[in-house]
Amino acid sequence: MGRYCLTVIEVEEVNVEKGREIWGMPKKLGSIDLVDDGARVHAYVERKGHLLVELTAQIADGPQVSSAETSASTYFELKGHLAANGVEVRDPELVVTDIASTVRRVQAVAGADVRLGHSPFDPGVATIPVGDFLDGCTVAGVSDYALREVIPLAGDGHDYTPYVFGRLYSPLVFEPRP
Repeated sequence: MGRYCLTVIEVEEVNVEKGREIWGMPKKLGSIDLVDDGARVHAYVERKGHLLVELTAQIADGPQVSSAETSASTYFELKGHLAANGVEVRDPELVVTDIASTVRRVQAVAGADVRLGHSPFDPGVATIPVGDFLDGCTVAGVSDYALREVIPLAGDGHDYTPYVFGRLYSPLVFEPRP
């Protein structure tokens, strides 16, 4: 199973730069805020004065769950740099990261409304279909990331191009050179 990030909004320029260079993610600078007043949750994501995502929800009745249990997971990511020919990936690698996450608080929410906005800088966001909000929660905790290993995939750059740079090419077409 995998995931595709259309865009990732960050609040600090250093995170945008590192995320693009190290992880190859489509990170952009914006504002993110979450307000929890004990009865309602309001969250939004904004970029260049345009509201991209807004969520409002009621805090559900019932107890707040507290825990200090740590779970472990492994994250695999293909990484590489676009070659000068604009077609292949140079120095492709498989990055293996171990993640230890500790959840400290979980509170259920109900009656949520999610709205996606339009922006001339982020045209794809508003086109994502959003169905009914079935259930959810607010979660507070911490995650620690540790690099386990980096596996060079030398000679495989051409094969991994659609996976590493899929967000740049739609569709990716390879034609023989004359």
